[in-house]
Amino acid sequence: MNKAIFISVIESIKEQTTRDYDISNSLAQVYRTQVPVYDNSILLNAIRSIVLFHFNDQKEVLSEIDHYCFFQNFGRVEKGDEVLIETPGELYDRLASEYLVH
Repeated sequence: MNKAIFISVIESIKEQTTRDYDISNSLAQVYRTQVPVYDNSILLNAIRSIVLFHFNDQKEVLSEIDHYCFFQNFGRVEKGDEVLIETPGELYDRLASEYLVH
């Protein structure tokens, strides 16, 4: 998996997550009740396994990616009044420098 494919994977996860939340919110407005976000965990786990393979099965990479995607809202880091954004490319570079043997 090269950097371009990794970036595409992260951007696709972001787009799918955004669409899932948008659909859930729209359905909640239509039906005037809570509608859970669609569960894509089977596909996400498959994608995570592919990424893990690329990074030599170092499970720490998955923690880093999960943190980036779901806790930092795809790279947003708020420091006081400042918002820093780590791009998917920067994430790849950071992970590659730490977890890939050259």
